[in-house]
Order: sequence, then C-alpha cells, then structure tokens
Amino acid sequence: MTESLFLIVLNTRPFSESSLLVYALTDKFGRQNYLIKGVRTAKNKGLAALFHPLSVMEVQACHNPKKELQQLREYRKCMPLEQLCFDVRKSAQAMFIGELLYKTIREVEANPALFRFVYESVIALNDAHTNPSDQHLYFAASLCRFLGYAPSCTGYSPGSEYFHIARGEFTSQPDLVPGGFTLETSRMFYQLLNGTSRDSKPLLCPGSLRHLFLQHLVRYYDFHMDKPLNLKSPGVLHQIFST
Repeated sequence: MTESLFLIVLNTRPFSESSLLVYALTDKFGRQNYLIKGVRTAKNKGLAALFHPLSVMEVQACHNPKKELQQLREYRKCMPLEQLCFDVRKSAQAMFIGELLYKTIREVEANPALFRFVYESVIALNDAHTNPSDQHLYFAASLCRFLGYAPSCTGYSPGSEYFHIARGEFTSQPDLVPGGFTLETSRMFYQLLNGTSRDSKPLLCPGSLRHLFLQHLVRYYDFHMDKPLNLKSPGVLHQIFST
C-alpha cells in the first residue's frame, strides 16, 4: 500500500552499486528503513545528497508491515536546512542527533510527540544564532523523556546535586558506577533538563567539560538500552568544539 508521509533521515548506507538504504523516523510508522534505487549513479548523485542527517522529507512510500525494508516511490525535501549542510558545527551536531536516534529508537508505530520533538529540534538547530555548541546537548538531555526513562529533577537541591544513573535521580552522594556523573556534569544535566534549545542560556564551560558530560549522558542511555551504543559522532564533536 502506498502512503503519503513525512520522514526525518537518521542515517544512510550504500546498498549494491547504485542504491541507498535510508533509516528514518516517520510521522505515521515510527522508525522505518527504506530502499531507494538508482540514486548513487553519476547521473543521479545529487539525489543521494538530499538524504543528509536530519533532512526532512515528504514522501510516497510502499509499506508492507511484514517487511523490514520498505520502498520510496516519490520524495522531496520539505525545507533547505542550509545551515545543517554548510555549517560544520551544525552538520556535526546533526550527525550526532541522527546517530543517537538511530541507536535508540526501535518503535515501528506512530509517536506524534516524539516526531514533533525531533522536527522542532531540527528547525531549532538549523536556525540557531546563539549557543550553537549547546544544541545537541539540550536535545540529548531531553530525548530520554520520550523513550521512557525521564530523569527526575524533584530531588535536586544544594545538598543533592549528584545524578545517579541507575536511580535516574539526583542524590547527595556521587554515583560510583564507572562513567558516572560528576558534580560538574550533574549540574550541567540539571541545567539542560530545565531549558530548551530555543530559549536556553549558554553553557559557560570549556569544550572538555561538554565532552565529558556527553560521555556520562551516553552512559545513561547505555544503561537503559542494556548495551553500549558505541556512538562515533561524539569524537567528531569533541574535535570541533574542543575550546
């Protein structure tokens, strides 16, 4: 059955000599995988470039619930998102957000709240004029709320500032698990959980602390996914935002 829907590209991989596998979040079917034929030829190489991380597409797709791989019949990019393509900082953040979603989302059914959150985050990242180095951190801190393991902020106080990974809350004692949050990264987590990427205050910290925080936050995702995510993009982000 052919369906009209919107999708957000998470990741892509070459398939055979001329085709492309597209892993996407859709508004109607949740996480889906698509095969696009003939876009990696010399004649059509520009078409493959449309499917960059976080590209928002309107498509006609053939959906068979019994198959893991669907097919796109028609597609068009809904908005240019030029900043995600040409600003190296934002393209690296888009890569991270796409990779994080690719590794964590498994639902193959509609989740309107999640799709809206991701869509609005894509627009916010593309349009950001201030605090561009913080956008992916706000996203990563908020995403877990849509995945079923939202951190509790109710216990945060001057005497309870350490975030505990297994308990998902702030406590008075540091978490002793390897890769656990420090006092500094716990405070960053609380600040991020109480803001949004659009109206956020800048995180006044060096790039090394941002990188450490991201390592600790990914450890939180690892715990709830019951396996390491093995993300590659944080290393790229660290090189770009190292100061």
